[in-house]
Amino acid sequence: MIDEELTGAMAELEERLAALREAVKRLNDKLHALTTPTPELPDKPGYYLTQQCMLLLRDMDGDWLAFDGKSGHRKRYYWNNRNVSGYSVDPQEVYDKLGPDAFPLVPLSEVILPSKHIEEED
Repeated sequence: MIDEELTGAMAELEERLAALREAVKRLNDKLHALTTPTPELPDKPGYYLTQQCMLLLRDMDGDWLAFDGKSGHRKRYYWNNRNVSGYSVDPQEVYDKLGPDAFPLVPLSEVILPSKHIEEED
C-alpha cells in the first residue's frame, strides 16, 4: 500500500514539475521578448541585405519584399500565408519573420564583395 502511494505521489510530482518547467520557459520567453530591443527598419527605399545575406527591397511606399537567393524571384507568401504578392506593409511582421539575427540590415550600396581583380592594400 505504501509503495502504491509513493508511486502515485512521485508521478504527480513529476507532472507538476513538467508543468512548472513549461510555465518558467514561457515566462522566460516573454521576459526575453520584453527586454530585447526591437531592431529598426531603414527608412529609405532601396535594396538591403540581412546578416544572413537575404536580399530585401523597401519600395517607395515603405512596403518590404524578400527575394529568393537561388532564383532571384520575389518570395510569394514569405511574410504570411495570406499574401500572394510577397509584399509586407506591417513592420512587426517583418521583424517577426526575419528574427533578431537578421539585423542590422545593410544597404546594398554599402556591401563590398570580394574580387580577384582588385589587389588588396597592405
